[in-house]
Amino acid sequence: MAKCPGCERELTGMEKLCRDCFDKQYAVVAGKGGFQPRYLLTRLSVVVVAVACFLLINWYFPDAVERVHQTLYAIMNAVTTLIFIIATVFGIYESLEWRTLQKLLFWTLIALNLGGVVMWHLRGDVRWFSLCLISLLISTGLSAHYKSRAA
Repeated sequence: MAKCPGCERELTGMEKLCRDCFDKQYAVVAGKGGFQPRYLLTRLSVVVVAVACFLLINWYFPDAVERVHQTLYAIMNAVTTLIFIIATVFGIYESLEWRTLQKLLFWTLIALNLGGVVMWHLRGDVRWFSLCLISLLISTGLSAHYKSRAA
């Protein structure tokens, strides 16, 4: 019979670890994640240095930065539109399971999101993009809330 490498107990069947050793290992693996504040200052300093470098480059080379800005703006528009389409399709798929009032709230948030994207592309104002982001976050939060209540 096989023995557990952690505690030398006999194992049944094809097991590699006994239950107690498995729980100990899982507790160690699960405890490693989460927020680690010891790297916060390092990360903030990297952000500050990156912003300072960007501002200096913008100060000394405004034409090159404008070309990069236009390219990044086009990429950002494409990515935002793709994220919106994916979120809408995923939301429609998720909403097929919900009740009527939940569907109404969901579609209202989708309509706000769609209106925000259209106005953001027409006017280029950040407020419309923030409306899209807020409505997307609300619909995601509601979806998670209703799923947790159903479970």
